Amino acid sequence: MSCADVGTTVDGLYTIDPDGAGGNPAFEVYCADMATAEPKEYLELVVTGGMNNYSYYVYTSGGTAATCNYDKVRFDDIFVPRIDRWDQRFATCTGNASYFGSARWGEASSCMCGGCSNPTRVNFSDIAWVLV
Repeated sequence: MSCADVGTTVDGLYTIDPDGAGGNPAFEVYCADMATAEPKEYLELVVTGGMNNYSYYVYTSGGTAATCNYDKVRFDDIFVPRIDRWDQRFATCTGNASYFGSARWGEASSCMCGGCSNPTRVNFSDIAWVLV
C-alpha cells in the first residue's frame, strides 16, 4: 500500500504499509499530489530547523553559501524505501539561490577547498520508522 492506494485526493498524513500485512509495520507518511495519477510519499522530519536536517553548499572562496532546511524528505521508491535527496519541495533555502539545487538533503559540499568538510546534519530523532 502506498499513497496511491489511500483513496482520497487530499494531501496530508496517512498510514501506509508498503509490503502489506504481516511484513514490516505500517508507518505514517505525508502524501502529496493526491489529486494526480502519481502521488508522492514524504517522511515528515520531527526535529527540524536550526542545525537539524539541513544542507550547506558554497561554490567559491568568499562566495555566498546556500543553506536549505528540510521539513520533509521524499521517498524515491516507497517499496525499497530510498530517499530522493534532490527533492526540495519541503525545504526552506536561504543564501545564494543559484546554489539551492546543490544543497541536497543530507549532503554538505564545497567546490572551494578540495574536499573539505562543511556542516550538514540528518536527524531522525522521534520518528517512529526504522531504517533497515
